Amino acid sequence: MRSAPKKKAFPAIACTVLSFLLLLTACAPRSAAVSGTSFAMGSLITANVYTDEATAATITGAVFKEIAALDGRISATAEDSEIAALNRGETVTLSPDTLEMLRDTLSLGDSLGGQMDITLGAVTSLWGFSSDEPRVPAPDEIETALATRGADKIVFEGDRVTLAPGQQLDFGAVGKGEACDIARTVLDTSFTVPAVFSVGGTVLLYGQKTDGPWSVGVRDPFGGANDYCAVYTFTPEDGGDFCVVSTSGSYEKSFTENGKTYHHIIDPATGFPVETALVSVTAVSYIGRWSDALSTALFVNGLNDVSLGWIDEYLIGAAFIFADGGVWVSDGIRDGFRLENTDSFHFIEYEP
Repeated sequence: MRSAPKKKAFPAIACTVLSFLLLLTACAPRSAAVSGTSFAMGSLITANVYTDEATAATITGAVFKEIAALDGRISATAEDSEIAALNRGETVTLSPDTLEMLRDTLSLGDSLGGQMDITLGAVTSLWGFSSDEPRVPAPDEIETALATRGADKIVFEGDRVTLAPGQQLDFGAVGKGEACDIARTVLDTSFTVPAVFSVGGTVLLYGQKTDGPWSVGVRDPFGGANDYCAVYTFTPEDGGDFCVVSTSGSYEKSFTENGKTYHHIIDPATGFPVETALVSVTAVSYIGRWSDALSTALFVNGLNDVSLGWIDEYLIGAAFIFADGGVWVSDGIRDGFRLENTDSFHFIEYEP
């Protein structure tokens, strides 16, 4: 596990597939927090802030405003967003925040061997997982769309950006983590009160509560939306009194056609949903963008030596859940990870 960084060592984060994590109310009593909700990035955003009502309203208002602004810049479906304009084939002068996010995310994807690739938008849009009518694209459609992927096809001229013909960007693998980074930046900048922000299930745990450490439930991949199979308890370390927890699972967005079920996590090499023995991966990091991206990349890449290197480089730790109920948890979060359903799930060791 990497040593916990000091908060001041982090640069301010630019205010820029649904993970299912359930904040355990038994460990974070509602009576001790002021709650708020909003909606952006196609997701419900919830806040529980441990302070007086006036301060909580100020914090949540600032966070919700910044996340809405992020959504307005990077949404692929909002017609007036910068990314939607790029996806239409326009040359766009990007705002500093969007340009930084684009460059940083492309660099991260390259470091992850392309297993998290925001240039795969032409492929993901074919499947329509975010629409009311998902479908299985024809092989020739996928082949054509796959040919557009690649950061090397994007033209940068200062802050002016142009995509290759037919190329599209999709920030779905990092957007919710970025939103949690925004919440952390707001808290770091003006407030230091304990708080929880959940963006579509990607969760920021911030500060230290007086009634004990934070606990998050990891969804049971075979159960309902409110069922969890494990609990991760985050104990703040020296300077590292926050984290972001993200999960990618094959149960999140799926449809069945001709007797076969397809999920939304696309293999960048094939353009089809990843075929794996995994059903979910949970990633815990001090940076939301990393947590969100790594939960996807680790799901695509599987449990192997390369993935272990990524965990050591970017994460506090990760948990892999397999279809047979096997659960592998890295050392960084193992002490805080507890199975709740030992009839269906069991810990396993990694065997190269």
